[in-house]
Amino acid sequence: MSRADERRIWFRIGINLANDIFGGGVKRRCVTDVLQPGDEGMPPEEPYSLIAVQLDFANRELQCRGERVVAADQFLRVCWYTTQGSIPKDYQSVLGGVVFVHKPSLGTSISFPSLAPTIRGDRYAWRDVVQPSGLMYVMVLPQAHTIKEPKPIPTEAKKFEDRVALFWLLYPDERHSASSVAVEWSLSPLRQSLDIEVASINRAIFFASKRERKTDYDIALSFAGEDRAYVDQVASELTQKGVRVFYDEFEEDKLWGVDLYEYLSEIYQKRARFTVMFISQRYGEKLWTKFERKAAQARAFSESREYILPARFDDTELPGMLPTTGYIRLTGRSPSSLAELIIKKLESADI
Repeated sequence: MSRADERRIWFRIGINLANDIFGGGVKRRCVTDVLQPGDEGMPPEEPYSLIAVQLDFANRELQCRGERVVAADQFLRVCWYTTQGSIPKDYQSVLGGVVFVHKPSLGTSISFPSLAPTIRGDRYAWRDVVQPSGLMYVMVLPQAHTIKEPKPIPTEAKKFEDRVALFWLLYPDERHSASSVAVEWSLSPLRQSLDIEVASINRAIFFASKRERKTDYDIALSFAGEDRAYVDQVASELTQKGVRVFYDEFEEDKLWGVDLYEYLSEIYQKRARFTVMFISQRYGEKLWTKFERKAAQARAFSESREYILPARFDDTELPGMLPTTGYIRLTGRSPSSLAELIIKKLESADI
């Protein structure tokens, strides 16, 4: 079994434990409860260099302090998980213990007390040079904040003390030579518990890994305006739990001024893993919902698989929607319950 395969197995374990958090199990667990350094089958990360930064706001400006570590030879051995409050044997803590580096692999270590990331509007960026064997970039977020729309997608998130911590494994475009790489992100206030937020981020990472390269959304929502109150709650619930949702009110800036006929056709035909279609009498009557339905049906026809997930407020018949197609009836079903069902569908689907 390759190192990458082993890592994927452990990552899926982390996702299952995150599901325990959302499922209201007796015990709230996080990945660090079971993944300990030295466990057989859990290899460390092996980049050439490591940068670990902690972000804080000072006078409303984002500042960071951190450490840069470079390998003595070809690669470092970096441990992401550990028992809280302990340092693994032959490892050295970095940035207060957010990660640990195997001492024999360590070449040089330099601390930087205060730096400001590049500001691009409401987004921040960190740019650095990465060697062919890779860079592990670790970020500890400010207290009471979470990350928003990171690019590229992080490898994993965890709880570190009272903050969210994440890391990326970055490589040059051409593996045989060094080149510049960048991490971009926005920050937003933390609106749920730290454990739930970390689980949401890891779920988002997991879903992103299943999306095709040109697929931007896990779910697109198609509905009539009269049903917005219900759909809005579903969209909010999905977003809080790490699902990337196309919902018009989340996309106002992107929809402003564009050719909606062309843009929405692209969304419902190409850019989502599934479309949830909220069927009602009003849905069957409106021009825009007819257009969205036809675009989604074209995608379903071309792929010969379940792409449209019908959710019925009533028994309205739609052209092209076969009566044998499985659907969910919304009578008596809460938006939260439907959101949980959508998440289960996303997790079980092999696309």
